[in-house]
Amino acid sequence: MTDQIQHTFPQSSEGPRDDRPPRRSWLARRLRMRSARRPEHPHREHEQRFAWYVEDIIAACGLTRVDYSVAGDRAIRIPRVISVNPGPPVSVDVRILSGQLASDFATHAEAIAYDLEVSEVRVVPIGPSVIRLELLS
Repeated sequence: MTDQIQHTFPQSSEGPRDDRPPRRSWLARRLRMRSARRPEHPHREHEQRFAWYVEDIIAACGLTRVDYSVAGDRAIRIPRVISVNPGPPVSVDVRILSGQLASDFATHAEAIAYDLEVSEVRVVPIGPSVIRLELLS
């Protein structure tokens, strides 16, 4: 016969006690984090849609570049909106393409203002390849 060892643990009169918080699954933590960010989420979604809208306007103004790959495929490069500042004044930071200048955007500022339905767009260079479009009412 085999001898079995029985372990006895001291028990208190209160019953079993565990000082650790209950373990939560990975999914429960993700859902909790998502719900904590939820009030801000629609605001960021609105900013992203506005950024895409500004990129479409920039492309319509002809501030794009067409590149060709070795295989002969055509790729259209568009200056990217990297941030939207709700202001005041509302401003959009744009990473321009190599070879473009802030003056290229300044020549199209009136058309950009018309499409964005603001009275004026001021172009401010803030870095070697980044400009800020300030939307003035």
